Amino acid sequence: VSDEFNAIGGQPRNAAELLDTVLVNKSQWDADRLTEDDILAVAKEAYKVDLAMIDDEAADQNIRRMQEAFSQHVGDDHVKEELIRLRRRHIAGLNNTNHVAIAMAIFGPKGQGKSSVVQAYAKAIGRKYVEINMAIYRNGSQSEIREVLNIIAKAAQEDAFAVIFLDEIEKSHIAIQNALLTITSSGRFSVQRSVNGSAQSTSSIEVSAKNMTLVAAGNAGSQFWERAKPGQVIPREVIEATVTKDNVSSPLIDRMDSVVVVLPKVPQQQLLIIDSMIDRKLRRLKNKG
Repeated sequence: VSDEFNAIGGQPRNAAELLDTVLVNKSQWDADRLTEDDILAVAKEAYKVDLAMIDDEAADQNIRRMQEAFSQHVGDDHVKEELIRLRRRHIAGLNNTNHVAIAMAIFGPKGQGKSSVVQAYAKAIGRKYVEINMAIYRNGSQSEIREVLNIIAKAAQEDAFAVIFLDEIEKSHIAIQNALLTITSSGRFSVQRSVNGSAQSTSSIEVSAKNMTLVAAGNAGSQFWERAKPGQVIPREVIEATVTKDNVSSPLIDRMDSVVVVLPKVPQQQLLIIDSMIDRKLRRLKNKG
């Protein structure tokens, strides 16, 4: 447990800081009998560390929760399998350590459950889910770039392991998409924050996104996907060639760990997804009173 878990505060800067937090209210007698479970408990509660990364039992439980959550979800099986595969690789330290924990792109026609399966993933791993409507960022201005990066920075500050869903990516300006390249290539980016609430005085803050999951999704290439047969496997190179013609940044897609297509469902599957979407909407309305 070290700098790997640090984003913008809220995470231990190093192992010594974590141990200081563990020991702060313990007597010498307690400190001499400190166990691994004591350290893991503080890491989870005080710092919200992803225990799956440092504890084998927690890792196994994490994957089981994902499998259980996905078994009750009517979304695309291929997407669910890819999320589990990428999660396993991240836990094992096999994913690209120079960018976000998981970078994935999902394309397909509307109403195929792209966002809901990513929400189910975030819930299963116990992480904050943030959805950004990329369709409103059409100008590619510096103010739009700052707004998108600030949303991601805020999510990182609240949860260094947050799941970011970039919806309708193809409707955003290419400049906005390319501004995300620093995240997908280095896992770090900078944002400007005001000093003492002054708009005239700002400072640059570096944000770590190395533990975040970034999912770009959209309807790019839908005319092509709608002609595909259910269950057909579309090669990655075909997906990339198709979506980049529909205003999706080629460099951004190149840096994704996985690029998949959600093919249209047969009518009965489609009705199940619609029913699921309606149920979620009703629950949200009920929660809002």
